[in-house]
Amino acid sequence: TKIRNSKTVGSTLKKLCPTRWLSRVESIISLKSNYLVIVKCLSNLAIIAKKKSDSDEAKVLQNKILNLYFYYHFKEKYLKTSIYLENVCKKVNCICVRSIREF
Repeated sequence: TKIRNSKTVGSTLKKLCPTRWLSRVESIISLKSNYLVIVKCLSNLAIIAKKKSDSDEAKVLQNKILNLYFYYHFKEKYLKTSIYLENVCKKVNCICVRSIREF
């Protein structure tokens, strides 16, 4: 409840779809924008969890997220570029299809 009432609450986390590039970008951006909230939540869960297994899982996830932040920071830039190129290719493809139909 502390985090829910906090001003640091970000947007909703987006699910990762391994086959859709646009979904990957949205997931990474969502993870990055909610990074501090996620780390705080996992830290609190590790402390207040009633089961030791839940506490341990929260600690493991927190460590993984702390180690992956640097990777995601650069991955986001790469994926945004990929999306841009994909959209350009779609436009070029549409123009080519139109040209062939008009021919």
